[in-house]
Amino acid sequence: APGSRLGEIRAIFPILIEAAQLLKQKLPTVQFVLPLAPTLEPKDLIPYSSQKNFEIHFIYDNHVNLYHHSDVTLATSG
Repeated sequence: APGSRLGEIRAIFPILIEAAQLLKQKLPTVQFVLPLAPTLEPKDLIPYSSQKNFEIHFIYDNHVNLYHHSDVTLATSG
């Protein structure tokens, strides 16, 4: 449904996966970490990320600390 968490994922996550794939091509050692909302699980993202050629590490807490230790952050509103 529009405005729902899964609706946002359906609309935005494939674009983020494409961007991540481009980054991986240019920077082969890049790592991807995805903070998950408490209402989501990695399995919720599988339909939108099955074509990826890289691993995503999921974290469930301490999101702010993650951003402080990242070189680059891709983010969307929502």
